[in-house]
Amino acid sequence: RLRPLVELLDEQYDLFSLASTYRFNQQWQLRLGYGDTVSWPETFEIVPRTFTDFETLEQFSGNRELQPAEIENYDVRLEWYPGEDQSITLAWYSKDLTNAIENTFLGESEEYQYYTFDNVSSASVDGWELDLRQVFSFGASHELFVQASYTDINSEVELPANTLEYDPNRPLQGQPDYLINLQLGYDHIATQQQFTVVYNRRG
Repeated sequence: RLRPLVELLDEQYDLFSLASTYRFNQQWQLRLGYGDTVSWPETFEIVPRTFTDFETLEQFSGNRELQPAEIENYDVRLEWYPGEDQSITLAWYSKDLTNAIENTFLGESEEYQYYTFDNVSSASVDGWELDLRQVFSFGASHELFVQASYTDINSEVELPANTLEYDPNRPLQGQPDYLINLQLGYDHIATQQQFTVVYNRRG
């Protein structure tokens, strides 16, 4: 029996989280965290309609049987505050995913390739991150803010043994190998004007 569209995402979850911070002294602290989260399907992924990407000549059909992805998140962060306006953070993180959502190839014609969306039984993401922050003050009215971060990402999907894919333990779709973020900001405190430049790169 087909369910009404209003019931497609009629789910409830009890999500657990736990966080702890240990301070070695005024400059150093260690943070530990665990949390359950849910990644809900996008509307176009779950509604049984077909849409076309004319740039890539791909057609996608929603899958009303999609389940939300359940994620267990772990992270460890070592934070150093060498000065009042400085911080350096080194972090390790891990995510265990159940029912991760990915594109699935259905077939092709002379004009289009056809895809839908499906859940894979399990996937994992882990890596580390380095974050640097610094505020430079010039007199009472001028501040320059600099923040830079680098994130290394490793991911893997566990596919069934009878999969037709050549690599049953390939990376999770859409996951980059790294992220680079750079933010430069200027504050004119007297006039409350702010200017910010942001640079992002993924690869």
